[in-house]
Amino acid sequence: MKRILSISELEKSPWKSMLVEALGSNLISIFLHGKSLLPNFNPFKEDWEISFILKENNVSDIEPLQGLLKKANKAGLCFALFFTPKDLLNATDSFPLEFLHIANKNHLLYGEPILKDFVVDLKELRLQCERELRGRLIQIHQYFLYSKQGKTPMDFFIEANKELLPLFYGVFYLDHKRYPNDHEEVYQAHPFLRIEEPTANAELLQKRIHNYILELSRAVEYIDSMEVS
Repeated sequence: MKRILSISELEKSPWKSMLVEALGSNLISIFLHGKSLLPNFNPFKEDWEISFILKENNVSDIEPLQGLLKKANKAGLCFALFFTPKDLLNATDSFPLEFLHIANKNHLLYGEPILKDFVVDLKELRLQCERELRGRLIQIHQYFLYSKQGKTPMDFFIEANKELLPLFYGVFYLDHKRYPNDHEEVYQAHPFLRIEEPTANAELLQKRIHNYILELSRAVEYIDSMEVS
């Protein structure tokens, strides 16, 4: 089974019917989400993230998918998350950022629409963004320490942005009360996240990293001072 390179190719493939047959009457919805729907997704190197809403998600309920794993791997598919309607109801306040992403960046492959009535709790979203960004701020010094061991001098920014961009989508929502259209809108709101042209100048690179960490610190303090209702 060849690797799937586009959503339209996935839609036309036998996969939808294979998944429906495997999960049977327990299945409510199948959907794509996450990095699969971002502009820089590379289907040659990355897997499509497919998640499911099920009436029940006990181990025995998802076991039929095990027989499809080899074929899924060859096709570049990853079976990611399994929810029940109850899970969705109970978890949205605990993981507001994750569900904000899912609600706004999903592609329905089968069944009922995903989180169509979802309304994010702004207080919980602000708290999660602050908590996770403070954690990244602590870790980012380690990224700098090991940056010279990377493949390129720009690895510091590449690795940091993998962690930070999804969080700043949440910050953008807090500021604008809407989900950003793409990375570019986030970069415009927070210019320090934009990765500049590579440089071999060690002094300039260190200055860029210093400024990046400084701007991240300011962003965290800004989020800490936000008043949301």
